[in-house]
Amino acid sequence: SGLEFCTNFNNRPLTLFRRCDEEADSEAQTNYEDWKKYRRIPHLLLTVRLKDIETCLPDMWKAAACAASIQTCDTETHSSLMCKDECLTLMQECSINDDYTPEEICEILSPSNLQERCTPLTEFTSPSNYTTDDVSLLTSPCQSSPCTSGLKCIVNEACYDTDHSCVPYSCIEDCDLGKSPPLSVSKVSNVHVTTLPKAGAHCFGFVNRSTSGDCGYGMQNDDLYNEYCENVDQCSYNGRNYAHGEVFNLSDHCNFCVCQYGK
Repeated sequence: SGLEFCTNFNNRPLTLFRRCDEEADSEAQTNYEDWKKYRRIPHLLLTVRLKDIETCLPDMWKAAACAASIQTCDTETHSSLMCKDECLTLMQECSINDDYTPEEICEILSPSNLQERCTPLTEFTSPSNYTTDDVSLLTSPCQSSPCTSGLKCIVNEACYDTDHSCVPYSCIEDCDLGKSPPLSVSKVSNVHVTTLPKAGAHCFGFVNRSTSGDCGYGMQNDDLYNEYCENVDQCSYNGRNYAHGEVFNLSDHCNFCVCQYGK
Protein backbone atom coordinates (compact mmCIF):
# COMPACT_ATOMS: atom_id res chain seq x y z
CA SER A 1 0.00 0.00 0.00
CA GLY A 2 1.00 3.67 -0.26
CA LEU A 3 2.49 3.48 -3.76
CA GLU A 4 1.74 6.69 -5.66
CA PHE A 5 3.02 5.81 -9.14
CA CYS A 6 2.55 2.03 -9.15
CA THR A 7 -0.98 2.37 -7.80
CA ASN A 8 -2.14 -0.86 -9.45
CA PHE A 9 0.27 -2.75 -7.19
CA ASN A 10 -1.48 -1.55 -4.01
CA ASN A 11 -3.86 -3.79 -2.02
CA ARG A 12 -2.49 -7.13 -3.21
CA PRO A 13 -2.10 -9.04 0.07
CA LEU A 14 -1.68 -12.44 -1.60
CA THR A 15 1.08 -11.36 -4.01
CA LEU A 16 4.75 -11.39 -3.00
CA PHE A 17 7.04 -8.42 -3.64
CA ARG A 18 10.72 -7.93 -2.92
CA ARG A 19 10.51 -4.12 -2.62
CA CYS A 20 7.15 -2.52 -1.90
CA ASP A 21 8.20 0.93 -0.70
CA GLU A 22 8.53 4.58 -1.67
CA GLU A 23 12.04 4.10 -3.06
CA ALA A 24 10.96 1.35 -5.48
CA ASP A 25 7.90 3.37 -6.49
CA SER A 26 10.05 6.43 -7.26
CA GLU A 27 12.58 4.30 -9.16
CA ALA A 28 9.80 2.83 -11.33
CA GLN A 29 8.49 6.30 -12.18
CA THR A 30 11.99 7.53 -13.09
CA ASN A 31 12.57 4.53 -15.36
CA TYR A 32 9.22 4.96 -17.07
CA GLU A 33 9.81 8.68 -17.65
CA ASP A 34 13.28 7.93 -19.06
CA TRP A 35 11.88 5.27 -21.42
CA LYS A 36 9.25 7.75 -22.59
CA LYS A 37 11.64 10.67 -22.96
CA TYR A 38 14.62 8.94 -24.59
CA ARG A 39 12.61 6.18 -26.31
CA ARG A 40 15.04 3.49 -25.41
CA ILE A 41 15.68 0.89 -22.70
CA PRO A 42 19.37 0.35 -21.85
CA HIS A 43 20.46 -3.23 -21.19
CA LEU A 44 23.83 -4.86 -20.65
CA LEU A 45 23.54 -6.86 -23.88
CA LEU A 46 21.58 -4.48 -26.10
CA THR A 47 19.65 -1.22 -26.25
CA VAL A 48 15.95 -1.50 -27.05
CA ARG A 49 14.74 1.45 -29.11
CA LEU A 50 11.07 2.32 -28.72
CA LYS A 51 8.18 4.14 -30.29
CA ASP A 52 6.29 6.68 -28.18
CA ILE A 53 5.19 4.51 -25.25
CA GLU A 54 2.80 7.24 -24.12
CA THR A 55 0.60 6.14 -27.02
CA CYS A 56 1.83 2.56 -27.52
CA LEU A 57 0.54 0.29 -24.74
CA PRO A 58 1.31 2.81 -21.95
CA ASP A 59 -0.37 0.74 -19.23
CA MET A 60 1.76 -2.29 -20.09
CA TRP A 61 4.97 -0.23 -20.07
CA LYS A 62 4.04 1.31 -16.73
CA ALA A 63 3.37 -2.16 -15.31
CA ALA A 64 6.73 -3.34 -16.71
CA ALA A 65 8.60 -0.45 -15.06
CA CYS A 66 6.85 -1.10 -11.74
CA ALA A 67 7.39 -4.87 -11.89
CA ALA A 68 11.10 -4.35 -12.59
CA SER A 69 11.53 -2.08 -9.54
CA ILE A 70 9.07 -3.58 -7.07
CA GLN A 71 9.99 -7.08 -8.25
CA THR A 72 7.07 -9.43 -7.94
CA CYS A 73 8.30 -12.91 -7.16
CA ASP A 74 7.16 -16.48 -6.62
CA THR A 75 7.85 -18.68 -3.60
CA GLU A 76 9.18 -21.53 -5.74
CA THR A 77 11.27 -19.83 -8.44
CA HIS A 78 11.87 -16.35 -6.93
CA SER A 79 11.58 -15.06 -10.49
CA SER A 80 10.74 -11.46 -11.40
CA LEU A 81 10.84 -11.89 -15.18
CA MET A 82 7.99 -10.73 -17.38
CA CYS A 83 6.23 -13.45 -19.36
CA LYS A 84 7.57 -14.15 -22.85
CA ASP A 85 4.25 -13.67 -24.66
CA GLU A 86 3.79 -10.20 -23.14
CA CYS A 87 7.39 -9.27 -23.95
CA LEU A 88 6.73 -10.24 -27.58
CA THR A 89 3.58 -8.12 -27.63
CA LEU A 90 5.49 -5.08 -26.34
CA MET A 91 8.38 -5.55 -28.76
CA GLN A 92 6.21 -6.28 -31.79
CA GLU A 93 3.97 -3.28 -31.16
CA CYS A 94 6.36 -0.70 -29.74
CA SER A 95 10.00 -1.42 -30.62
CA ILE A 96 11.82 -0.11 -33.69
CA ASN A 97 14.99 -2.17 -33.60
CA ASP A 98 16.57 -3.05 -36.93
CA ASP A 99 19.41 -5.09 -35.44
CA TYR A 100 17.25 -7.52 -33.46
CA THR A 101 13.91 -9.21 -34.02
CA PRO A 102 11.29 -9.12 -31.22
CA GLU A 103 11.99 -12.81 -30.63
CA GLU A 104 15.72 -12.18 -30.18
CA ILE A 105 15.12 -9.24 -27.84
CA CYS A 106 12.70 -11.23 -25.68
CA GLU A 107 15.02 -14.21 -25.51
CA ILE A 108 17.47 -11.85 -23.79
CA LEU A 109 14.95 -10.00 -21.61
CA SER A 110 12.81 -13.02 -20.79
CA PRO A 111 14.59 -16.31 -21.63
CA SER A 112 12.44 -19.27 -22.66
CA ASN A 113 14.03 -21.56 -20.07
CA LEU A 114 13.05 -19.23 -17.20
CA GLN A 115 9.34 -18.87 -17.94
CA GLU A 116 8.02 -20.94 -15.05
CA ARG A 117 6.02 -18.65 -12.75
CA CYS A 118 6.79 -15.50 -14.75
CA THR A 119 5.16 -12.16 -13.86
CA PRO A 120 2.03 -11.48 -15.97
CA LEU A 121 1.98 -7.71 -16.55
CA THR A 122 -1.69 -7.68 -17.55
CA GLU A 123 -2.61 -8.42 -13.92
CA PHE A 124 -1.17 -5.01 -13.00
CA THR A 125 -2.68 -2.86 -15.75
CA SER A 126 -5.77 -2.27 -13.61
CA PRO A 127 -6.37 -1.76 -9.86
CA SER A 128 -6.56 -4.71 -7.49
CA ASN A 129 -9.97 -6.25 -6.82
CA TYR A 130 -9.20 -6.06 -3.11
CA THR A 131 -9.90 -3.00 -1.01
CA THR A 132 -7.93 -1.74 1.97
CA ASP A 133 -10.50 -3.35 4.27
CA ASP A 134 -9.98 -6.71 2.57
CA VAL A 135 -6.26 -6.73 3.30
CA SER A 136 -6.47 -7.31 7.07
CA LEU A 137 -9.20 -9.90 6.58
CA LEU A 138 -6.98 -11.87 4.20
CA THR A 139 -3.66 -11.52 6.03
CA SER A 140 -4.97 -11.82 9.60
CA PRO A 141 -8.49 -13.27 9.30
CA CYS A 142 -8.66 -14.40 12.94
CA GLN A 143 -7.40 -11.14 14.48
CA SER A 144 -10.89 -9.73 14.94
CA SER A 145 -12.10 -12.92 16.71
CA PRO A 146 -14.94 -13.61 14.23
CA CYS A 147 -16.01 -16.89 15.84
CA THR A 148 -18.54 -17.16 18.63
CA SER A 149 -17.63 -18.23 22.15
CA GLY A 150 -16.46 -21.85 22.39
CA LEU A 151 -15.23 -21.94 18.80
CA LYS A 152 -11.65 -21.57 17.63
CA CYS A 153 -10.75 -19.53 14.53
CA ILE A 154 -8.27 -21.13 12.12
CA VAL A 155 -6.99 -19.76 8.81
CA ASN A 156 -8.50 -21.33 5.71
CA GLU A 157 -5.36 -22.09 3.73
CA ALA A 158 -7.42 -23.34 0.79
CA CYS A 159 -8.28 -19.77 -0.23
CA TYR A 160 -6.30 -18.39 -3.13
CA ASP A 161 -5.88 -15.05 -4.86
CA THR A 162 -8.51 -15.37 -7.58
CA ASP A 163 -11.35 -16.83 -5.48
CA HIS A 164 -12.87 -13.74 -3.87
CA SER A 165 -15.87 -15.71 -2.57
CA CYS A 166 -13.70 -17.92 -0.34
CA VAL A 167 -14.10 -17.27 3.41
CA PRO A 168 -10.52 -16.98 4.73
CA TYR A 169 -11.21 -18.60 8.10
CA SER A 170 -13.12 -21.48 9.68
CA CYS A 171 -14.69 -21.80 13.13
CA ILE A 172 -14.18 -25.16 14.82
CA GLU A 173 -14.99 -26.55 18.27
CA ASP A 174 -11.95 -26.40 20.52
CA CYS A 175 -10.76 -27.75 23.85
CA ASP A 176 -8.45 -26.45 26.56
CA LEU A 177 -5.74 -29.00 27.22
CA GLY A 178 -3.60 -28.76 30.35
CA LYS A 179 -3.05 -25.80 32.68
CA SER A 180 -0.85 -22.71 33.26
CA PRO A 181 -1.73 -21.75 30.58
CA PRO A 182 -4.11 -24.16 28.85
CA LEU A 183 -3.40 -25.10 25.23
CA SER A 184 -6.33 -24.48 22.89
CA VAL A 185 -6.61 -27.33 20.37
CA SER A 186 -9.18 -28.56 17.89
CA LYS A 187 -11.62 -31.01 19.43
CA VAL A 188 -11.27 -33.35 16.46
CA SER A 189 -7.47 -33.35 16.38
CA ASN A 190 -4.84 -35.74 17.66
CA VAL A 191 -2.55 -33.82 20.03
CA HIS A 192 1.05 -34.69 20.85
CA VAL A 193 1.48 -34.17 24.62
CA THR A 194 4.19 -34.55 27.24
CA THR A 195 3.25 -36.89 30.08
CA LEU A 196 4.64 -37.33 33.56
CA PRO A 197 8.37 -38.18 33.41
CA LYS A 198 9.62 -41.59 34.43
CA ALA A 199 12.99 -42.45 35.89
CA GLY A 200 15.68 -41.35 33.45
CA ALA A 201 13.22 -40.71 30.64
CA HIS A 202 10.96 -38.10 29.08
CA CYS A 203 7.61 -39.53 28.03
CA PHE A 204 5.10 -38.48 25.39
CA GLY A 205 1.78 -39.64 24.01
CA PHE A 206 -1.22 -38.66 21.91
CA VAL A 207 -4.71 -37.57 22.92
CA ASN A 208 -7.69 -37.57 20.57
CA ARG A 209 -9.94 -34.82 21.91
CA SER A 210 -12.96 -36.07 19.95
CA THR A 211 -13.04 -39.30 21.98
CA SER A 212 -11.61 -38.24 25.34
CA GLY A 213 -14.73 -36.79 26.91
CA ASP A 214 -15.58 -33.17 27.58
CA CYS A 215 -13.35 -30.18 26.93
CA GLY A 216 -12.19 -29.62 30.49
CA TYR A 217 -8.71 -29.41 31.92
CA GLY A 218 -8.73 -33.02 33.01
CA MET A 219 -7.02 -35.78 31.11
CA GLN A 220 -7.14 -39.41 32.23
CA ASN A 221 -4.45 -41.97 31.52
CA ASP A 222 -7.02 -43.89 29.50
CA ASP A 223 -7.15 -40.95 27.07
CA LEU A 224 -3.53 -41.54 26.04
CA TYR A 225 -2.44 -43.79 23.23
CA ASN A 226 0.88 -44.59 21.55
CA GLU A 227 2.78 -43.47 24.63
CA TYR A 228 6.56 -43.63 24.26
CA CYS A 229 9.57 -42.59 26.32
CA GLU A 230 13.01 -41.26 25.42
CA ASN A 231 15.97 -42.17 27.59
CA VAL A 232 17.65 -39.03 28.90
CA ASP A 233 20.28 -40.66 31.09
CA GLN A 234 23.62 -38.97 31.51
CA CYS A 235 26.68 -40.05 29.55
CA SER A 236 30.01 -40.89 31.11
CA TYR A 237 33.23 -40.13 29.28
CA ASN A 238 36.78 -39.88 30.50
CA GLY A 239 35.70 -39.77 34.14
CA ARG A 240 33.04 -37.05 33.69
CA ASN A 241 29.26 -37.13 33.38
CA TYR A 242 27.44 -35.15 30.69
CA ALA A 243 23.71 -34.37 30.53
CA HIS A 244 21.50 -35.51 27.68
CA GLY A 245 21.99 -33.12 24.74
CA GLU A 246 25.23 -31.67 26.10
CA VAL A 247 28.11 -31.09 23.67
CA PHE A 248 31.66 -31.75 24.87
CA ASN A 249 35.24 -32.07 23.58
CA LEU A 250 36.84 -35.45 23.14
CA SER A 251 40.23 -36.13 24.68
CA ASP A 252 41.97 -35.30 21.40
CA HIS A 253 40.62 -31.71 21.69
CA CYS A 254 39.83 -31.79 18.00
CA ASN A 255 36.43 -33.44 17.80
CA PHE A 256 33.10 -32.87 19.52
CA CYS A 257 30.59 -35.36 20.83
CA VAL A 258 26.95 -35.05 21.88
CA CYS A 259 25.33 -37.00 24.68
CA GLN A 260 22.19 -38.61 23.29
CA TYR A 261 19.94 -40.94 25.29
CA GLY A 262 22.71 -42.04 27.63
CA LYS A 263 25.18 -42.83 24.86
